[in-house]
Amino acid sequence: DEMAELPAYLQANPVTSASSKRLSALAAAPGELSAASLDVSVHASVDGSTEATSFYGQVLDFTPSRNLPEWPGAEELDRWNEQQVGEWLTLKGHGDFAKMFFRDGISGKLLTKVTEGHLDRMFFSDMADGHHSRTNLVKVGPKLKLLEDLRRLDRVSRKPATAKLEIPSYPVQILRLLTFTWAETSEGKTAEESKSEVIETMNLTAMVSALIWTICWSLFFGSHQDCFCDVNQPAACWCSTGFDIREAYPRIVFYCCSGIGTFFFMFSTLLAILQMLMTNELSDESELDGFSGTGQTPGVLFGVGTFILLGPIYIFCIWTHDLGTFHIQEDSTHLEKAFSWLLVLSIPLLFFHAFWLKLPSLVCNVYKAKVLQSAKDRALAVFLS
Repeated sequence: DEMAELPAYLQANPVTSASSKRLSALAAAPGELSAASLDVSVHASVDGSTEATSFYGQVLDFTPSRNLPEWPGAEELDRWNEQQVGEWLTLKGHGDFAKMFFRDGISGKLLTKVTEGHLDRMFFSDMADGHHSRTNLVKVGPKLKLLEDLRRLDRVSRKPATAKLEIPSYPVQILRLLTFTWAETSEGKTAEESKSEVIETMNLTAMVSALIWTICWSLFFGSHQDCFCDVNQPAACWCSTGFDIREAYPRIVFYCCSGIGTFFFMFSTLLAILQMLMTNELSDESELDGFSGTGQTPGVLFGVGTFILLGPIYIFCIWTHDLGTFHIQEDSTHLEKAFSWLLVLSIPLLFFHAFWLKLPSLVCNVYKAKVLQSAKDRALAVFLS
């Protein structure tokens, strides 16, 4: 009599665990009732109210609803219950797994966390309860296809902004290269992954900026003019100019560019270090999401400083006395003249190739890789030239 009243008892006293509860322990009387002859799954919501109860033999309908998205966003996926998970599995051609997922209480929050080990445990649990095996649950192929769709769902749901990206045109590539906005397209990472990424990036930026900072400071400090005069003969003086650049205007430009570059790399180093210290103070994902910090400012300062540093380098190659292109002596060898002109001509060519061809194409490749993978994950037919 007590076993006959079991369904009514469960309805009055729902199991409050978020996962399914086995009732084999209640089947004390052999031959009367067992977990093999009765499959009861009680799912409770966060507030403790019963969401669904399924008994063995009851037909569960996992026909996908019309408004069920094929690739939901992270927030919508987290709101899915077990019924919607079963409908999505059916929609993607994995209907044989729907009841097993429903029985084990796999909601949207848990769906992308399912691994091959979880599938094996769910299958053997199904067999232990006496349920007949379904062919697709035994075969390796359907399991691998399901796992691939789950990984794809995880990527798509955690990257809603990636789906809206477009491959930028060449002028936009240059702009995003200078402003470092291309480095803000990363998403879908955990708090620890994002924290580690920021710290590693800022660490590299700080080290390289500090190194070039010392170079710029050496150019800046060494660009002044030194004069030595005889105390007894004030008119008898000997003066040397920094880096042997004797023309006034080139020397002024050399001095200004090296000085401005020094401050750009100095602030890039300090801000990168400050960003690392601030990021280390964040302890969880919510704090990291609400923290903007210095953003891409260290990278912007580094990029602008690199452009400015090209000025002193080019001026030195052209206007330094004896070896500069404008001061090659008549008695210089043909090899010295050829080397001087080769150096002067190669600098703008290398600059054009690196900053106006290669680096923008790398920025384009970043966007192209993200757009193509997003289209592939969503099974869209996208043709890119």
